[in-house]
Amino acid sequence: MGSSHGFFVHLAEIGIPAALFGLAIALGDPIQARRHGAVMILPDVVVRRVAKIAGRLASKQVVPGSVRQEGFDLARFERALETFERQRT
Repeated sequence: MGSSHGFFVHLAEIGIPAALFGLAIALGDPIQARRHGAVMILPDVVVRRVAKIAGRLASKQVVPGSVRQEGFDLARFERALETFERQRT
């Protein structure tokens, strides 16, 4: 369990099935929970999100990567910026 607001978490046992707002949770199930409810994140959604995040991280390296290359100039920067914009949309 990860929580950005640890004072709302009361950890009693680890590695057992649990219920959260009436939702049955097994070990390793990805969930999004707030004080008003919880939802299970479906496995195919997790796979798609991981792929999107990986793509986003890679696109964020396009400009810094070109800056670090030998012979960097304004034209290369413009191409890198165009590539970044294409990848992020």
